[in-house]
Amino acid sequence: MPKYQVGIHGVGTSLPTMVRENSAWPASFTAAFHDHARADISTPNPETEGGDAIARDVLGRYASDPFRGAQRRRVLEDGRQPSDLEVEAAERAIACAEVDRSRIGLVLVTSQMPDLLIPGNAALVHHRLGLRPSALALNVDTTCTGFLGSMMLAAPQIATGAADYALLVQSTVTSRCVDYSRPNSVNFGDGASAVVLGRVGDNRGILGWSWFNDGAYHRGAVLADPSGAPWYCAKKPLVATTLDAAGGREMVLKLGQLSNQAVEAALLDANLTKRQVDFFGVHQPTAWFNEFCRRTCSMMETTRTAQSFAETASVGPANLPFCIEAGTREGTLRAGDIAALFSCGSGMNWGALVVRWGR
Repeated sequence: MPKYQVGIHGVGTSLPTMVRENSAWPASFTAAFHDHARADISTPNPETEGGDAIARDVLGRYASDPFRGAQRRRVLEDGRQPSDLEVEAAERAIACAEVDRSRIGLVLVTSQMPDLLIPGNAALVHHRLGLRPSALALNVDTTCTGFLGSMMLAAPQIATGAADYALLVQSTVTSRCVDYSRPNSVNFGDGASAVVLGRVGDNRGILGWSWFNDGAYHRGAVLADPSGAPWYCAKKPLVATTLDAAGGREMVLKLGQLSNQAVEAALLDANLTKRQVDFFGVHQPTAWFNEFCRRTCSMMETTRTAQSFAETASVGPANLPFCIEAGTREGTLRAGDIAALFSCGSGMNWGALVVRWGR
């Protein structure tokens, strides 16, 4: 029996038209990559920093690639705002779901970089979509786990009848907060996603989930003044960086084991085993992360997957919806499949969701 007979009715994504190829970085960036990489948390050295055999194998294949497997990423055009991408993705999700927008009673928006620091984008997105005034519109701030967290918040609302449908929106416009001289600048792209959640048929829906937190890594991956000054005292533009490089690199190397912890806990909640999972969707902060998690979970050979990192780089909280959309488009995620979805976010938090796919 499903934990909640609630599932995804439609998915929509939006990407800017501007493309930033790897060739946009100067030769000097590539030449200095190995020196600069020591300060970048997304390039830990498993040989010297405590990584296991899987980490040594998977990360080792990207050790000489300054672009970590990314080939291109999208950059939001001047004059456009994150909410523009969010509204586009939401309109596509609503059209895909074929639902009357007047029945959307809950809107949860995760804007990794909103239009303004305060307020968030939820009310603005609600307004631009012309949703009914009484629909509950909230901002969800769980960084890259925004999609998972929103699913967990929305499902009980639909199951109890508080809302017929929920609209969950995720976006990042990290290009506005990247120092292109830093090695982590290659990891980020701009984009948005949205899903429409509603009641589904028998034996479909959410089967189990898990969620974990560890604030010890709070400064590992941040948007901040590189000096560590509070944002309201910053003398320089805020950038995507780390204020605890050693802790951040330790965090990254642990994420394989944390993915296993989260997936096993979600499957236990669903009364299922790994062998019963058909599709494993993984957050994609780097190209190597999907294989790293699937192998650590011993699910590399038994599950299908999808990813878009090479073409989009990391799109933050939109990563999993992009993975889901790619899976349905490519046929690796099929109606009736049991899908396990894993994500993690700075702060830090991590979790997994197990669903029986389809309406």
